[in-house]
Amino acid sequence: QGVEFLGNADYRLAMKSLEKAKQMNDKEPLVLSNLGYACMEAGKLDEAEKNLNECLALDPKHPDAWLNLGVTSMRRKKWEEAIQIFDKLAKMHAGSFMAFRNAGNCYARLEKYKEAAICFEHALKIFPDFNDAKIDLGIVCFAARQIDVAEKILKEALQKDPHSLRAQAVLDDIRKLRAALAAKKG
Repeated sequence: QGVEFLGNADYRLAMKSLEKAKQMNDKEPLVLSNLGYACMEAGKLDEAEKNLNECLALDPKHPDAWLNLGVTSMRRKKWEEAIQIFDKLAKMHAGSFMAFRNAGNCYARLEKYKEAAICFEHALKIFPDFNDAKIDLGIVCFAARQIDVAEKILKEALQKDPHSLRAQAVLDDIRKLRAALAAKKG
């Protein structure tokens, strides 16, 4: 039932159901991982971290627990800590495109745009149709003042998802920047 509530994004009810499941069997990694995720989404980061660490004590290579532990660190704005967690996950599960995408977002928050771009590119190598990573790549290219590269990447992303507000917003910023530069020259 807890997983059903998770699927409906009802994290409070998921937490209640998964707490009951944990009381019945506190040695089940899947229950602990899902409970950690529900707590994280409900904003109960200490509880999330506790359950995710309990899961990892039972199953040290549990990919979802590592991923959610990293996201918990991101929500605490502990960017370096989150990067270390995502690095660990990527070493255990080389196909974890989300580990690379999330690490890229942490690097972007630290304004380490080159490292962020490398992470997003790696996520795209693993999962070429991952449009969110493509948009993230375009955004860090824009932040690094690689305007032409950013525009090309974001236009490609917008072709895949014409309703992407993030891609459209940055493309609008690029147009405004170009207009301002043209006005200065003229």
